[in-house]
Amino acid sequence: MSTKHNKIRMTHIGLMIITPIVVLLLFVLASPVTAARPDKVEIIFEPFIIRDTQDGLPCGSFDVQLDPLSQKVKLISFSSGVIIASGTLKVRLTNLSTGKSVDLNISGPIRLEPQPDGSLRQITLGPTLFAFDPGVAPGLPLLALFHGRSESEFDTEGNFHFLSVKGRVQDVCALLTGS
Repeated sequence: MSTKHNKIRMTHIGLMIITPIVVLLLFVLASPVTAARPDKVEIIFEPFIIRDTQDGLPCGSFDVQLDPLSQKVKLISFSSGVIIASGTLKVRLTNLSTGKSVDLNISGPIRLEPQPDGSLRQITLGPTLFAFDPGVAPGLPLLALFHGRSESEFDTEGNFHFLSVKGRVQDVCALLTGS
């Protein structure tokens, strides 16, 4: 796999902003342990609307439009199975009911580590945007910006479990309503 010309164009993203993309790519990019150099793939995000299809809107009464402003995100996959998403990702989030917007840096990085039991551990170390289903991360906003370290995992069935956060958490819905 070439390290300079591989690009993946991202359009509609599900419950979490970056994680499902990285998890899917873990399976696409998985290479034999014999690979000496890591593979690098550029991700290109397209504008999309953040919606929760199970329990209503993540911000209650309004959808949120995500528009990339500056992006230079690469996925680096290592022969050990570890994948790191790093680079620049700055976005504009817009409340589609009022038009109020906020610009955010959500560059991460994010590290995915395969576990011996077949689960996948995710560690974020910088500004990261999460959109949670109700009950997945009790006590946290459904649309949250983390500044610091968070840990979560995908179990062997592919179910997401939020484990911990250390650092500052911002309620993005509150930012978009002015409250």
